[in-house]
Amino acid sequence: MMTENLWTASADTSTSSLKPPTIPEADKINDEEFHDHHSNRSLRRAETILLAEDEEMVWKLARQVLEMYGYQVLEAANGGAALLICERHKEPINLLVSDVIMPEMSGRELADRLAQLRPEMKVLYMSCATTRALQGRASW
Repeated sequence: MMTENLWTASADTSTSSLKPPTIPEADKINDEEFHDHHSNRSLRRAETILLAEDEEMVWKLARQVLEMYGYQVLEAANGGAALLICERHKEPINLLVSDVIMPEMSGRELADRLAQLRPEMKVLYMSCATTRALQGRASW
């Protein structure tokens, strides 16, 4: 059985080792079975997601994960682009996944404006900002 350690370091250069719990069944998982299960067509979705995120690294990762699970992803780097996509896309958009803090308009402002165009669309906010940074923004 493979054992791995998680190492952490603090500012004073002291380190500690944590040993994660082991799962005996994990060694029995065949890589081929794992990939077959996770590429199963039952994971494929028909939903469309509008992803509004201004940080390239974040939107690339989010898009990759969503597409891996079969979602159609429409990408916008800011609120204005998301509005334009929403106006031009004729098919349903099931979900807006939006960064809270973006240039031009906040995620909440974007969701409020898109609700006028697509009232049935659900909204999921995400942010890399800290709680403290979000508390200082009344409009998010």
